[in-house]
Amino acid sequence: MDFRLLGPVEAHHDGRRIDLGRRKERWLLGLLMLEAGRHVSTDRLIDLLWTVEPPANARAAVHTSVARLRARLAPYGVHLVGSGGGYAADVDPESVDAHRFSRQVAAAEELADPAARADVLREALALWRGPLLADVADDRLRARVGAALEERRLAAAERLAEAELEAGRPDRAIEDVVDLVEEDLGREPLVALLMTALHRAGRPGDALALYRRTEEFLAAELGLAPGPELRRLQERIQRGEAAPAAVEPGVRHGRRYLPAGVPDFTGREDDLRRLEQLAGDGGRAVVVVAGSAGVGKTSLAVRWARSAAERFPDGQLFLNLRGYEPDFTLRPLDALAQLLRALDVPERTIPDDLDAAAALYRSVLADRRVLVLLDNAADADQVRPLLPTGRGSLALVTSRQRLSGLVARDGARRLDLDVLPLDEAVALLGRVAGDRIAAEPDAARRLASACARLPLALRIAAAHLADRPGLAIAEYVRRLEAGDRLGALEIDGDGQASVRAAFELSYRLLDAGDARLFRLLGLVPGADVAGPAAAALAGTTTAEARRLLDRLHAACLVERPGPDRHACHDLLRLYARELAGAGDEAAGAVQRLDRWYVGSAQAAARLLYPQVARLPAAGDPVEPAPPFAEPAEALAWLDEEWANLGALIRAAAERRAPAAWLVADALRGYLSLSRRLADWPALAAAALRAAEAANDPAGWAAVQLGLGTCLSLGHRHTEAVEHLSEALAPAREAGWLAGQAAIMGTLSVVHRHIGQFRESRAYLDETLALARRGGWEDGEATALGNLGFGYVATGPLSTAVAYLTQAIELHQRRGHREATGMFVGALADSYRALGRIEGCSCSRTRTVRPAVSPSLPRAPPRRRRSAGTWTTAGCGSARSTRWAPPGSPWARPTRRPASTARRWRGLARRARGWVRRRRCSGWPPWTGARAGTRPRR
Repeated sequence: MDFRLLGPVEAHHDGRRIDLGRRKERWLLGLLMLEAGRHVSTDRLIDLLWTVEPPANARAAVHTSVARLRARLAPYGVHLVGSGGGYAADVDPESVDAHRFSRQVAAAEELADPAARADVLREALALWRGPLLADVADDRLRARVGAALEERRLAAAERLAEAELEAGRPDRAIEDVVDLVEEDLGREPLVALLMTALHRAGRPGDALALYRRTEEFLAAELGLAPGPELRRLQERIQRGEAAPAAVEPGVRHGRRYLPAGVPDFTGREDDLRRLEQLAGDGGRAVVVVAGSAGVGKTSLAVRWARSAAERFPDGQLFLNLRGYEPDFTLRPLDALAQLLRALDVPERTIPDDLDAAAALYRSVLADRRVLVLLDNAADADQVRPLLPTGRGSLALVTSRQRLSGLVARDGARRLDLDVLPLDEAVALLGRVAGDRIAAEPDAARRLASACARLPLALRIAAAHLADRPGLAIAEYVRRLEAGDRLGALEIDGDGQASVRAAFELSYRLLDAGDARLFRLLGLVPGADVAGPAAAALAGTTTAEARRLLDRLHAACLVERPGPDRHACHDLLRLYARELAGAGDEAAGAVQRLDRWYVGSAQAAARLLYPQVARLPAAGDPVEPAPPFAEPAEALAWLDEEWANLGALIRAAAERRAPAAWLVADALRGYLSLSRRLADWPALAAAALRAAEAANDPAGWAAVQLGLGTCLSLGHRHTEAVEHLSEALAPAREAGWLAGQAAIMGTLSVVHRHIGQFRESRAYLDETLALARRGGWEDGEATALGNLGFGYVATGPLSTAVAYLTQAIELHQRRGHREATGMFVGALADSYRALGRIEGCSCSRTRTVRPAVSPSLPRAPPRRRRSAGTWTTAGCGSARSTRWAPPGSPWARPTRRPASTARRWRGLARRARGWVRRRRCSGWPPWTGARAGTRPRR
């Protein structure tokens, strides 16, 4: 039997070709013959036979295909043996052309005579009838199963040309490598061989012309100059020197196996400079380039390596470790064997023991200055045996893992590669798609954002645009955002040009717990998530959630935009959401996250503004507990989570979930502290729609109350009255007494602001009655204080003093420090305006200095001044007079009664101005003015 894999898959018996059936069966046979005599698992076969999601019956389909192959091969004595969850082809490896090729190349290395060596290598290369598995595998699959064979073919062709040169047959050498050079002018060792052969064949002009073509190619496609060896060869040919001697047998120096770079490489100047710094000044170095799938790690590493080639005159090696293809990940021993073969170490001398092979590798490179580019590393253990030890050598490693073990144990330095800046992302689109990008700059920027500025996604989108010259960029973006974005960002027929496929390789290597959390992160409505929120999402502890997040960060699937903040870029989040689906796991996670944000927002409200009416707390205490215990911490948490809370309101509103209006209600008091008024109308509108759809009158009333409060704080008083009035009926329908009182209290404040004191007082009287009827002391204290404010404006001031005094007593008893300070300030202004400077001696008073509320620095200037009135004054003496009535606990003594009296008169003048600015219909009695006249000075 003769099995042929180096080209179309064929089987021959006694010179007659055997029918192997359909493509899938031929593909399956090729996989088994590549591993002739060795077991191949069914899982690996399934992974390779289906480039997309395998069908549910994939395992049965493999069994069926094996049965068909057995039926076709059994008459010829070929057996496919099933065992241990897989299959093996029970054949002699010599019957498979791929294995014969490897054996003959190894045998040629042992021959001293160059002519004999050339004959054996030519016979081996003649086995290649085309690409490996040409009729059954695409380029991506071919790279997965046959990259080592392809590299061995190129190396054999190079060695054949060298042998022909040694044998004095340059014309044959030209024939052997000219096609390979035309395929890739960036492979400089082959170019040097062809130039040498041309020169020795008496064609120096053709050799120099080839050099110029190579120089132009490298400059145009890669932005690089030819390496030092190629330049020296060109100079020798130009000087008319004798043709260079043939390469001596043994270990050859200066091998350049770097792949061709990306021709339209764009940007990354800062990252290239950083790589330059990390590479050091000539000592041994290990540099890791880490980043997520599709971010451009390999392109950057190759770009830098080619630009730094002169520093490594003894060669630049490249090896794809395939760390993210579980069935094809290179073992360290196999990787060492490939590197040693690339260094021309004879096959028969390469040990089959890891430690011995690593020792030989170190010995070969001990006195060399080489660059070893190790692409797609899985972990530190895979990389360590491959690190060169010679001074001046560099290992440049790319990985989707951060490889912190190499940093800790091996002194590696790391460059964490992020997505492109927006301007560079747009520039990359222009390099691939052409001038049309400049014609639609706004749409191009939207496209770059839709692609998450991920280079792989940008290139795919630009290629789609290049294929559709009549399609406007804005229309393409609209389709991309409205449809399956991940599905759209792939090139048909090219498995490597797929964003989803790139992400899948990373996801498949995650442990079960890491994979579960990654899926659930796709359900987070905000841009990022903190450890406690992630714990709620996953239903675990904060410590465990942070451990899982650390592992996802190490796998470059999660970024850290800040301390204990974790985020995925948009396309990764789409992929995670796609994996999470809409099943029970996703629904439970969303409910837990809703409950946690609601409970945490309500806990912050209780600490920061306990006097503000709220809907009843939602259920039991949340787990994990909110990450704050003090008011200052609660305020910092609200600041940090504001954007995420807004996103949660919008997401919950789409689901008509109670979290929409419960979170909005809990944030109402935060509005006056933060003054984040611009965002609130849209959030309130979303929460209102959800409450209305869920037929929850209390929730609808609470959101309308918040919207009215927001409009009032923005001085849009007429609109505020409309929304607050609409909130009353549903609050009554729901029997929410505290809400009714809060709505009327807010209406009273709005009416007071627009000078309608009678209406304001009427609302306050009803507010006070409702609060007392419902036993809501916080509402009662607020209503009393607001009544005091109203009487400060309209008089009589004695009534204002009475209401303010009651309000202060209640607020002090409830521990409301900021509200106490605000009303004490108003009471002080009232006493000053009344001129009640005399009182009792300082011996009958005591000064109260409560701590300022953590929210006070956020309050408007007038509130800060009011609160400051009673916290910053100095102490008096025994002869001091004071403004407070006897026994008042907030009393303050003063040392200069006369100057204080002058200040109080100034306050009274400002109060009259306050009334005048609000265009009152009449002046309060205490201002000394009559209706229609100016007040007395």
